[in-house]
Amino acid sequence: MGDAAIIIYTTGDTSIELWEVRESRCPSDVTCVWEGNVAVDMIFKQGGAEEEFTLHSAQQSGPQEMDFNGLMVKLIDVLPYPVSTQSEPLLEDYEIVLEVR
Repeated sequence: MGDAAIIIYTTGDTSIELWEVRESRCPSDVTCVWEGNVAVDMIFKQGGAEEEFTLHSAQQSGPQEMDFNGLMVKLIDVLPYPVSTQSEPLLEDYEIVLEVR
């Protein structure tokens, strides 16, 4: 995983940190046979426990949601969407949209 984490969710003693975004979605300005996938590597922390996990935008590539002791974390979106003429954003430039319930 990456060198530095970015906290993207926190409440009480629970947090989710972003470690890495692995982008392979079809750029918005290109016609592709398959839309591709973005994999988001994160770490779930609660109390003193930590668990690394990965969520995917494409269901056939891996899980889109995970359950942590009854707390469901679902990947909704990853922004910005790739464009072929632009370089890949830095980790801190990504917006990870999660549903946590």
